[in-house]
Amino acid sequence: MRSLLRSLQQFSKTSTEHVELFSKLALKDLGVYVKDTDVVRYTQDNTYPLDDKAFWLKNALLQCRYNSATSRFVPHAWMSSPADPLGCSTLFQDEQVTLCWFVIPPGRVLPLHDHPGMTVWQRVMHGRLHICTFVSDASPLEIKTAEATQATVVFDGDVDGVGEAIPPPQLITFGEGDGSVFHEIRNTEAVRPALFIDIISPPYYQPPTNIPCAYYRAEPVSQNVQRLEGQPSDCGVHWTFKPGDKALLHPRPEYGGPSMHAYVNVDGS
Repeated sequence: MRSLLRSLQQFSKTSTEHVELFSKLALKDLGVYVKDTDVVRYTQDNTYPLDDKAFWLKNALLQCRYNSATSRFVPHAWMSSPADPLGCSTLFQDEQVTLCWFVIPPGRVLPLHDHPGMTVWQRVMHGRLHICTFVSDASPLEIKTAEATQATVVFDGDVDGVGEAIPPPQLITFGEGDGSVFHEIRNTEAVRPALFIDIISPPYYQPPTNIPCAYYRAEPVSQNVQRLEGQPSDCGVHWTFKPGDKALLHPRPEYGGPSMHAYVNVDGS
């Protein structure tokens, strides 16, 4: 992790160093965390037992408990209930690039959102996520002012997490040359949380670009698509798509994103 953070301090989109280091990350490398609210309490009162609140991210995602009735250990992971909020942590950020992870509990979703003018490298590192990705030829300015944007589905399927190093070509990657990218990320599993990690350039809400994150609702152009039942209420994709399908993406200006708890890395790795 230290090598990746040093590489991001000298970030260049054309460099391959951060891509190589990102692909070598293992789940254990993500380290130890506390809630940001606990950090605030500690800064206000340094007798607050911050160490007692800390947890290894990998252990939290993999933990089990003993079931005496069956004499077996069963999964009892952190963030394993649909009632849990999403979790996130920013590990590095400056005006050029950010490194951040997200945990999505089972049955929850990071709704359809945009990456205008951004380059993104992404890895699913735990669990299984269903990702639906759209691309539009419209410019960020055209999208911002349009009542709806036509886009094409380029991926709609499951991605399994890998908690060890992977070959760089297995990273999910998209950039400015791919057009305007939108995607929705859902955890469709019953009990297992899922984690993915992103390198994003430039970051959201960071000078000088100050790019906002906007959310959308997808409407199929064709009638030959199947409606998904039982989706989370804040979901933006309610249809089963296949690559090549067309959709109209309607902005959701009244929606500010899902509930989310922020975490702070405290192990210095």
